[in-house]
Amino acid sequence: MNELETTIREQQNRLKRYDNIDGTGEMFFGCMFLGFSLSTALASHLPPHSFWTGFPGGLVSMLVPVYGVLGLAWWGTKIIKRQITYRRTGYVVLRREKKAVALGLVSAFVLSAAVAAGLALLLKFGMRHNSVSLPRLLMLSVGVATYVFFTRVTTPEYKWKIWLAALMALFAVAVSFSGWTTPVFDLVTLPLFGAIWIASGLITLRLLVRRTQPMAEDDE
Repeated sequence: MNELETTIREQQNRLKRYDNIDGTGEMFFGCMFLGFSLSTALASHLPPHSFWTGFPGGLVSMLVPVYGVLGLAWWGTKIIKRQITYRRTGYVVLRREKKAVALGLVSAFVLSAAVAAGLALLLKFGMRHNSVSLPRLLMLSVGVATYVFFTRVTTPEYKWKIWLAALMALFAVAVSFSGWTTPVFDLVTLPLFGAIWIASGLITLRLLVRRTQPMAEDDE
């Protein structure tokens, strides 16, 4: 690979990492975990055999808290970028073809649904055989692997995030063999994973603020 190709690849990778230069991507993921924990908490207080625990009411009661939290997270990340990030990095709009965006969203939805269905079947198998430890450990391992992959792609310069991933992994092992009921397990793991994602994003944002200065108006 010659010098020109190396420079071009570095610029392409820099653009890919731009969206999470301020940690907002990690904050958004963390809020997603918090949204699911809120949905779980709501489900635990709903009367059994009611409209809101069946179909389609159960789907509504699950998605409304999640999308509500994600909506607030999206709004919050936009404020961070407008008030903090763009004043330091400049405003960059990455060109995305509409078909590519639509295909990406559909692919993400299908993949998420497939993973969720697979994990649900795995958990059901474990419960049927009176052993939910292994399915729980595999479920949490997916969360840890997602954090590692996302942070290594978007912020590879921050080696300290490996320690956060190790903390998540240790926690995953500990709670997987805790013997907790499923509602308690969900209400403990989801908020904690969400808190780690958000903390990681906030530290990234703090480092951006410390290492950069807002540009003068003539430079923006």
